[in-house]
Amino acid sequence: REQPRFVLPGAEQDEGGFVARMPGKVIELRVKVGDTVADGDTVLVLEAMKMEHPMRASEDGVVVEVRVEEGEQVEAGTLLLVVETASDEIAADKTG
Repeated sequence: REQPRFVLPGAEQDEGGFVARMPGKVIELRVKVGDTVADGDTVLVLEAMKMEHPMRASEDGVVVEVRVEEGEQVEAGTLLLVVETASDEIAADKTG
């Protein structure tokens, strides 16, 4: 199996972390800490290269951390927010 030459920004982040894949501006933040999200829900919208890039939850969970505000400029690899999912809780129970 061929290994990538470069690690993608955010690839080392824990599951549930939303990471900016490119520099951009947070133009819409649709969640706050404590909100429940469902698979497919848009949690924020990032504007980059004059296009809007919605970021959607990949599974059900609860927002546990928001690290950005609307209007904030972010760099590629910036952790934007964290969603704790049921699978995160199961993994924590097994290790703790």
